Amino acid sequence: MGSALFWFENWTGLGDLYFMTPPDLFCDETVNNVCDVMQYGQWDEAKIRQILPEEFANHILKHTKVPMLYDVLDKPFWMLESRGDFSVKLAWEYVRRSQEPCNAYKNIWVKGLPFKIAFLMWKVWRNKLPVDD
Repeated sequence: MGSALFWFENWTGLGDLYFMTPPDLFCDETVNNVCDVMQYGQWDEAKIRQILPEEFANHILKHTKVPMLYDVLDKPFWMLESRGDFSVKLAWEYVRRSQEPCNAYKNIWVKGLPFKIAFLMWKVWRNKLPVDD
């Protein structure tokens, strides 16, 4: 239903818009969720073009499906798995295959740890969330 965070989640497939857009871009704080740039079940093209650079606006309007307006929260989609299903096992296998093994991953992707907690820890560790040290 567009509950994903507009600026801080990779709902476009390009990455988090907050970190992808130029540093001098004014971040419209009235837009919190993806549904804030929707109107009557369609993209609000004028609003998207007003708050984003042309390349990002064009990508969203041409390549990103409009979320359905149901009372169901958005579900995270694991981009490294073709079905989009996340599991700690898949994350660990991906990390083990990467060229930069990191001990931090061993402490983040722990079996039995709730997904939301592991995901938050991973985002904080990768400096994807604006937090104070």
